[in-house]
Amino acid sequence: MPNLTPERLAILIVQTLPPNTVIVVEDLKGIRQRKFRKVPARYLPFLKLQQALKTIGASKNITVVKVPPARTSQTCPSCRYFSPANRQKGLFHCQRCGLKMDADTAAAWNLAVRGFEVLASGMT
Repeated sequence: MPNLTPERLAILIVQTLPPNTVIVVEDLKGIRQRKFRKVPARYLPFLKLQQALKTIGASKNITVVKVPPARTSQTCPSCRYFSPANRQKGLFHCQRCGLKMDADTAAAWNLAVRGFEVLASGMT
């Protein structure tokens, strides 16, 4: 899709969701200030998309919850065991319970769990 800006993508996403939906995203705040790390340009559209989702989603009472992304692709979504050895390139394989899945899918499950924890704590 040519000319698909973060704002246009946010509109498309919000249009497909029912009212009162919760969207969980990685908290990328402060990514530019992280020590010893240059921010790749590829992160900038994600920051804009998150802000656009929050702004545009407000019209349908859609809540955007930001959660810390650290260790999400190295933590087992089933038994919650964390180990860097759980992730090998794009594959997740829990060293404790044996769960195997795509590493990005494991991270997405963990982000969802963190989102529920944030909502349950009332810290949105």
